[in-house]
Amino acid sequence: MKKLIYIFLVLGLLSGMSACYKDKGNYSYSALEEIKISGLEKTYSKISRVDKIQIDPQVNVSDPAADLEYLWQINEADAIGSVPKSFTIGHEKKLDYLVNVDANTYILVFRVKNKKTGYEQMTSSVVTVITRFTRGWYVFKEEGGKSDIDLFETPTSIIAGNKAANVFSEVNGRQLDGHSMQFSYASDYNGVFNGKTSNFKAFFAFTDKDATVVNLNTFKEVRNMNTFFYDVPKVKAPGMILTGGYGKYFVNDGGLHIISTFTFNNGTFGARLMGDGNNKPYHLSKYYISHNFNVPLFFDELSSSFYSSNTFSSSLDAIDDADGTELPANNNNQKLLYMGQSLLSPLEGYAILQDKTDPAKKSIAHIEFEGELMIHLQTIKPSDKIYNATLYTLNNSDENLIYFVTADNQVWSRNLVNGVEQLQYTPPSGETVTYIRHRKYTAYTAPASEQPFKFNLIMVGTTSGGKYKVRMFEKTAGNLNANPAFVMEGDGTVSDVIYMSPSLRPSEELVWSY
Repeated sequence: MKKLIYIFLVLGLLSGMSACYKDKGNYSYSALEEIKISGLEKTYSKISRVDKIQIDPQVNVSDPAADLEYLWQINEADAIGSVPKSFTIGHEKKLDYLVNVDANTYILVFRVKNKKTGYEQMTSSVVTVITRFTRGWYVFKEEGGKSDIDLFETPTSIIAGNKAANVFSEVNGRQLDGHSMQFSYASDYNGVFNGKTSNFKAFFAFTDKDATVVNLNTFKEVRNMNTFFYDVPKVKAPGMILTGGYGKYFVNDGGLHIISTFTFNNGTFGARLMGDGNNKPYHLSKYYISHNFNVPLFFDELSSSFYSSNTFSSSLDAIDDADGTELPANNNNQKLLYMGQSLLSPLEGYAILQDKTDPAKKSIAHIEFEGELMIHLQTIKPSDKIYNATLYTLNNSDENLIYFVTADNQVWSRNLVNGVEQLQYTPPSGETVTYIRHRKYTAYTAPASEQPFKFNLIMVGTTSGGKYKVRMFEKTAGNLNANPAFVMEGDGTVSDVIYMSPSLRPSEELVWSY
């Protein structure tokens, strides 16, 4: 919605500028003068530095003696954290422009002015500019202790098309060390380019031993584990990279590092936060819940306590219990097996917990976090399918279900209200499920041209014989359709899948949790 509002404001401002135009020349013209412009499409989609915008508009004027001048401009419609840029791209009626701007959403403006009278008129279109890397399905996979990224193109719809294998190493000349873990994305992360600090479309990928952030326009690496921090960490063990209220968060070797968005920064994360004022030891789990407008929720594996951080403190923030909670936020003697997000606002999620004293006791915790922590518990019985689950994913603001992979390699769902469990998918013999995730893209703030790329899918990744398959299932009332909408295949073992689009806004479309 913010993007649409911004576009409307830009168009309104441009219209206002035209309507309020005052020329002090000594002109004589009729108040009934008209300039009519036609021949422009409402929207265009172009590949940066590959495609041209070619338009030969019709311009009809009521003044037979009119002396016309023309102006074409392309203006940023989505500038986050910086002043929108404007580019003049032509002064002739006919436009023949090789798109030479970075991937983003732009407003194409065409102005026609009668130099004799000063009267002018304008029209505009929305232009979505992409690069090879700004649209498509990204698959994070591991092979032989090294990790890389495959890109599946989606030129006309969300269905995966041609595959570009190992695009990270292709562009950067190296693979990531370790086992692939998770992707993350931010449109307001800063980097230093040609000596100047500016934000960019930051695409993160991290393994259990390595991490990178690339510029999504080019896929060139901007930072890695040697340059993310002011001091190179002695132990390189990323756990999470995420966006939350007030900043960016990076957990390495269980320690939290932050960047506050309220202070000038060049994208370098600060020193490890202390556990408290006395520097109590801690080790954060890789599981978390967060959102752009909420401070994140972490779990300390040493003390069995939930924590947060507001980026202004030098230590973790302890969390108070809400009245009526069924489990204390601090020192609760639980081992966190999984935690994920189910609702953005208010911030809600679920966790799978195991008692440290009696490991046979497991429970599902419904978590509500609004300053204080409210936890409601649901006992998991040994006879429940979820009791020995190995992988989990929650629905993002959809049906109140959790999907999980059982010890015997099947995908099941569990209703989080009544506890009913249901078999959803059994992979072919010989395939092992390594990944499960719910992702969706509503495109509700995007131009109409983005509608073919909407999706709401349960992703099931399997491996067999050194090859992966990712089956993309649509669902009906929470139940997976019998057959996947499409399948992506490649080498290695998959750990995460994400869709990137030039119109995607992380604050509206992405869930910051596993």
